[in-house]
Amino acid sequence: MDRREFATASNQEIEFDLQILEGAVPADWYGYVFLNSACGTVNSNGLPYNKYKPDGTTFNPEYGTPLISGDGLIIKFDLTEPGKVKVKTGLLKPPCYFADLATCETNDLIGQYKDMAFRNIGLGRRSLKLGTRNQLSTAVTPIKMEPTEPIRLLATFDAGRPFEFDPQSLKILTPITQAKDWKSFLPAFMRTPFESIMSTAHPVFDPETRELFTVNFGKKRKEVLIDYLLFKFFVNDEAKLKSFLKRQMEKAIGPNLEGKVKSIQSSVNNLLLFSFNPRFQWLRKIIDPIQRFILKLINKIFFNKNGLYLIRWKGQKTFEKWEVLEEGTKKINLGHNMHQIGFSRDYIILCDTNFKFTFDTMLDMPFPDEPEICIFFRSLLSVPMNSYSSLFVVKRSDLVSGNPSVPAKRLTIDVETVHFSVDYDNPEGEITLHSAHNCSACVADWLRIYDRLAVDNRQKVPEEKLGFLAVGEMDVSKIGKIVIDGNTGQFNDAKTKFLHLDGRINGQISKAHTWGIGLYTFRDILSPEFNLAKVTHVYWQSYGLNREYLSEFIYNLYRTSSRNRVFNPDEVFELTKVGAPPVLQCVETEGMSSEDFYSFEKEHYLWSLQFVPKQNPTVGVPDGKNGYILTTVLCGLPYGVAPADQYNYMPQIWIFDAMDLAGGPVTKLSHPDFSFGFTIHSVWVPQAQAVSMPAYAISAKEDYQPIIASMKGRKNRERLENLFEQHVYPHF
Repeated sequence: MDRREFATASNQEIEFDLQILEGAVPADWYGYVFLNSACGTVNSNGLPYNKYKPDGTTFNPEYGTPLISGDGLIIKFDLTEPGKVKVKTGLLKPPCYFADLATCETNDLIGQYKDMAFRNIGLGRRSLKLGTRNQLSTAVTPIKMEPTEPIRLLATFDAGRPFEFDPQSLKILTPITQAKDWKSFLPAFMRTPFESIMSTAHPVFDPETRELFTVNFGKKRKEVLIDYLLFKFFVNDEAKLKSFLKRQMEKAIGPNLEGKVKSIQSSVNNLLLFSFNPRFQWLRKIIDPIQRFILKLINKIFFNKNGLYLIRWKGQKTFEKWEVLEEGTKKINLGHNMHQIGFSRDYIILCDTNFKFTFDTMLDMPFPDEPEICIFFRSLLSVPMNSYSSLFVVKRSDLVSGNPSVPAKRLTIDVETVHFSVDYDNPEGEITLHSAHNCSACVADWLRIYDRLAVDNRQKVPEEKLGFLAVGEMDVSKIGKIVIDGNTGQFNDAKTKFLHLDGRINGQISKAHTWGIGLYTFRDILSPEFNLAKVTHVYWQSYGLNREYLSEFIYNLYRTSSRNRVFNPDEVFELTKVGAPPVLQCVETEGMSSEDFYSFEKEHYLWSLQFVPKQNPTVGVPDGKNGYILTTVLCGLPYGVAPADQYNYMPQIWIFDAMDLAGGPVTKLSHPDFSFGFTIHSVWVPQAQAVSMPAYAISAKEDYQPIIASMKGRKNRERLENLFEQHVYPHF
């Protein structure tokens, strides 16, 4: 059997029973688990991204691009038959997927639409003339708009609208409201059919009020224009842009690097705005004195203003929205994005999360075949995440229909935050958050072709792990219970607690730890049928410490002593050499202590985890522990005898008794044709029947034709109309 590489994933749709490798399938669980994952592009047909194209000699520009950026593949686990686990997968295909398919290099139409093709450029996939792919590869949100209706499911992504898909067929049904209702974070003159929309990957649904809440935001940044123009000339005059950038790189050699970088940035701006356009050649001699003025003018005229909008949707073709203003007057400028939001009975909690899914990280790898240029771009665009996060507390009673805005109170946490959940009950305005704090860890960056290991910069990052998240952290993560007085907008310091565990015994990390806190689950998380008044037990994933995931670049980016730290960089450096295994652990939230844990062996990777309740609860066991934890695990099994570090990475499903993690998995399952790469968020639901097309459904033509009709250039409109009429609309 051929060795299965670390990043292998299939985008083929399959349906079969998993095979039991060890143990027995629990007889007392039920329902369905839906899990989202990314599985490559229309060019790659799965993962990994090969170094060369099918001809074996031409470099593949998708090689080394982020594994997390790919088409969404839903994995459905049917737990309703005794002794069996049925699995079914479905590739999510929104309209932008079919536009990507029609313009991709493996399609016979490439000559006709070559200039419209999408490319992996950093943490995103984009086409100059078509826009940004909404890959729907991050999470699943269940909703139930009427008590007698079946549960419906939404697939989500940070850079796009949610789309509903059918729980049985796994086929796309409809976007949530029309594209025109959402604000793009690019200026109007950059308009494309698939607009660049920034939202949250975790919209939240309240089963009591039957309301879905999400956000839409933009940022006013000159760099957005510069990035866009770089991308434009990347497509139109790749050789000329490469030549220019190489000349600019030479200026960065020698002392005063910081000053030279600023000089280079000025040159890049100047060139992009004028030099490539022959109409502006005569301006070159006078442009330098007025460059700053022109850039400010462009910024003022064309750019969207800072803006954060809270959206409330009630199962209709349109939604309500309010601009969120700090204390009711001040516009909110997000530092990063809003990957996660939450809610309680009386409040909506928004968070400027420390996850850099922003336009700069979506365009900072323009030429994968030119490592020197990519390093140059990275040095210009990359900045460390803030060492704090901001929360915005909105009273739900202030969401008055017809009002243009809603006030919010801002709170600052002196620690980074990516994910959190909220107790539904908020007695006397007391709000409780259960939070993951990825301290000095850049979970939106990835391991690149030119990266070297921090612990030994003579070694490159292992080739088969290129594109994986750069989860080599520069401090220990924390698990938080944050308590806020919603009436005053202040923290309750006496009740707020943070847990961090280094897991050390005799110089080795072998106990429960919080190195690289990732995903989490708990009973009835995201339930579409009722709200959980209080979360009592949370099951956490920790990635651990792995020398292969800490690049020299990330180490240098986060080694500053000015960050809020538990361990200094030198201590983290030495602990990374020691290593820490991935861990699954249970934390009780009252006292914030780790009650139970399981450590995974070498080259075994815990990806996703989902709580599945027992159909007949065990008497005497707390509700929060009365069930099982279904996990996806990538198992590195020794492959041959030489070289010694070769592993065959097999995808398996491990099931744990939620009451006894330390006892290890009660069941292990797999199948020769079951293949997943990096899986992400999941959800459990009690039933998953087919649903009818909803009344709020929007056809693809109804959605995109008005946008195309409003675009400039008759020939451009005609080409877009032909592309959509022939290759997009017929699929919906």
